[in-house]
Amino acid sequence: MSAKRKCHFSDDYTKEWSFVKEGRTDEEALCAISNHKKKFAVVSTSSPTSKFMIKQDTQEALLITAAELTTAYIVVKHHQSFSSLDCIVKLNAMMYSDSKIAAKQSTARTKATAIVNNILTPHSVSEIKKNCKEFRTTE
Repeated sequence: MSAKRKCHFSDDYTKEWSFVKEGRTDEEALCAISNHKKKFAVVSTSSPTSKFMIKQDTQEALLITAAELTTAYIVVKHHQSFSSLDCIVKLNAMMYSDSKIAAKQSTARTKATAIVNNILTPHSVSEIKKNCKEFRTTE
């Protein structure tokens, strides 16, 4: 069995990495980034990510989905910019802070665009085709 090799702090470390400092002995090195410990403390006290997750197939999930679809539809109906949703969704969460639906709705421009392109547009085209067929058969 080989003996443990001891390393010694070198001033060259501080030249290459300015945030590395010599520790209590020449066998220690310390990270001297000022907010390093504070950042780890914040992570340990922050809310668990599960608080922000939506459980699937629940009444709440259905209401959030309905709100997201409605929001995307309203933007198209009123010829608004999808970019405006980046602010609107955050604003709604602040204004309606007691609403779980407003807090968890995430229909910013990217998601709204996907909803319109992949859900609302195909559904609308399907409905138009169906109505056209019905109109032709009644003539």
